[in-house]
Amino acid sequence: MPYCFETLFGLTVAVVYLKLTAKGRQAKRYKKQFERRFSSEERTAWIEMNDSAVSSAIAGTAAESFEWNKIIEFAQDDKMTLLYLTEKRFLLFPTPALDSADRADLDDLIASQFAARMSC
Repeated sequence: MPYCFETLFGLTVAVVYLKLTAKGRQAKRYKKQFERRFSSEERTAWIEMNDSAVSSAIAGTAAESFEWNKIIEFAQDDKMTLLYLTEKRFLLFPTPALDSADRADLDDLIASQFAARMSC
């Protein structure tokens, strides 16, 4: 009898382990598929901003456009710029990728969009 109990316990532990790690394995599988489809040299992203919206796309995805009133917050430093769409969803791009003129335009655009919102 003890042998049967040990086997049953071992199988139960294995099933619980497989269920707990299934989500992580699925994420790794998606990442590997993406990396096979788009090599690191082919991965491109772009972001475009104007007075009405922010548009963004990554290789392998459709472009999305977000109106400024949908952006709830922003954060920027010398390394990264983040535009928050929700508390856990944001657009992220490296600040150094912008030349000085584009960065000045971005700063002016963000300031005008959030200043207009604060004055209401």
